[in-house]
Amino acid sequence: MYEDILSKFYELIQNKEKFVMATVVFTKGMTSSKPGYKALITYDGNIYGWIGGGCIEESIKELAIECMKKGITKMVKIQPIGEELREEGVEIVTNACVSSGTIYVYLEPYNVKTSLIVIGDTPIANFLIKLANLFDFYTIHIGKEINKEAHENINYDDLDKVMIPNDAFVVIATSMGSSNITEQKLVEFFLNKQISYLGVVASKRRASALKNYLIKKGYSKELISKIRSPAGISLGSSLNYKEIALSIITEIIGIKKGGDFIPIREIEEIGIEENFVDPVCGMLVSKDAYKLFYENIEYRFCSEICLERFKENPIKFLKKMK
Repeated sequence: MYEDILSKFYELIQNKEKFVMATVVFTKGMTSSKPGYKALITYDGNIYGWIGGGCIEESIKELAIECMKKGITKMVKIQPIGEELREEGVEIVTNACVSSGTIYVYLEPYNVKTSLIVIGDTPIANFLIKLANLFDFYTIHIGKEINKEAHENINYDDLDKVMIPNDAFVVIATSMGSSNITEQKLVEFFLNKQISYLGVVASKRRASALKNYLIKKGYSKELISKIRSPAGISLGSSLNYKEIALSIITEIIGIKKGGDFIPIREIEEIGIEENFVDPVCGMLVSKDAYKLFYENIEYRFCSEICLERFKENPIKFLKKMK
């Protein structure tokens, strides 16, 4: 069995297909899985090898795909219903099919570089490739010229030969007359692909004209709404080509990582809890501190000592607070 897995492992590596190596590292109780059992799980959900029954494999499959999308490893604990023990750094999966045993599975992704396909020979396209390489994307450049920083270069004439991964990000950053394929045709070509992102570098007016063109061509508004144009997040006005490229890669990373584009300072403000002042020692304490209601007002204390001192003579400490 292991020879077959190793052969498939090598095949997937050579074909640059994304997959996860799932390895059983520990078991407890009655289970058909044993430490050392392995399986390869591909991005489209195929499983090669064996780590347990069908229920276990189905539980693992979704998490394996998440590992491939995010480029992360996971330790997963598959436990029977009723077992509530949590462990730091371990993702818990409750499975009714597991008889009475618990299984720990380590998920390790391979070939997980996300593809970024950049179309065009413009300064924005060139700098976007440079930035994407810094963030460990697999960059594919489509254009007339050779981009030495891209992992792959494809001429416009060979567009139909491009292998497009299902989770690829695509940015069209052409200029007028720089391609023998119109911007509209490029958009139509990629709009029908199963990709994570389709961005078009354009002004708001040109983006609106492009979307109207696609509506007249019969594309649904739902499909057209997937186009990000103008591509990128707002960084202000009068941006140069480097700043535009930065706004695009920021948007792409945000989508890839599941960000919501809320400024960090706003997230911090959302998480701020109400604090209280200990009337005895004056220390700032949280809502989880010792508490006491006195004359219908709630007071919090840093310790049981301050709480007892307050009980002995509340008027004394309340006067001090005024």
